Parts: sequence; C-alpha cells; structure tokens
Amino acid sequence: LATAHFTPLAALPSAVFSLWHNISGAIVAAWLARRPLRDH
Repeated sequence: LATAHFTPLAALPSAVFSLWHNISGAIVAAWLARRPLRDH
C-alpha cells in the first residue's frame, strides 16, 4: 500500500531520524551513567 502512494525517497527522513535516535540515545545514556549522583 505504501509503495502505491509514496516514493522510496519518502522513507529517508524516518531512516535518518532512526539513525540519529539510536546514536544520540546511546551517547546520552553513557553520559548520564557516568555522572555522579547528587543528594537532594
């Protein structure tokens, strides 16, 4: 159904975002894991 209504180029934004989400999520998770815990 999607191939009948969209060009293959329409998948590019979601593919780029998926790549960015996986890379940035891993970086943020590693950064937060190394931060010391603060007492409130």
